[in-house]
Amino acid sequence: MKIRLGNTFNRTWTFYNPLSADPRSPDNKKPNYASPINLSGVTIVFVIEQGKTASKTYPADGGTLQITPLAGKIEVEIPPSSLSGFKETTGPDTTGACYLQFTYSDGDVKTKAREDVLFITKSGK
Repeated sequence: MKIRLGNTFNRTWTFYNPLSADPRSPDNKKPNYASPINLSGVTIVFVIEQGKTASKTYPADGGTLQITPLAGKIEVEIPPSSLSGFKETTGPDTTGACYLQFTYSDGDVKTKAREDVLFITKSGK
């Protein structure tokens, strides 16, 4: 994924239950689009990391994170000012990653939708 520094970052995810509850079934890996996962009672944050020096958690570091629990939907919007501190990718120390962090009511923490990030400037390709 590319994050264009100087622009607003927008992203939407929808999470669905699998077609089969049986973990041995091939359908367990396929989404049931008629059955979104209920995100009620789950604390969710969006994290962007760059190398070992820059890490931000949203919405704490700015922007908005909108959750529609019964639809399994998460929307993130981060303005350019909340992406300050990240720099254009120029080598291995500036590569990054982003992910959603789910904290469940029992204290279990899981990361989902993890992606590698390439930071580019407005004029970059």
